[in-house]
Amino acid sequence: MSIVDVATGATACRDSRSLDRRGRTGKGADIRISMFDVMADWLTVPLLNAEDGKPPQRIGLAHPSIAP
Repeated sequence: MSIVDVATGATACRDSRSLDRRGRTGKGADIRISMFDVMADWLTVPLLNAEDGKPPQRIGLAHPSIAP
C-alpha cells in the first residue's frame, strides 16, 4: 500500500470547490498537488514527537490497519 498515493488522493479530494464549479458551470479545473508536500505535512506530528524525545517505535509488519 502506498501511503503517499492515498494521502495525495485524499488531499486532492478536499478540493471539492472545483467539483462544485464543474457542476454549476460545466468547466473543470486543473488541480496540482505535490506528493512531497503532502508527506511533509503528514510527517509534522511524528517530527514534533521525535524532537520532544518520543520517537516512533519500529513495529515492522505489526501495524494494526495496513499490515498485509
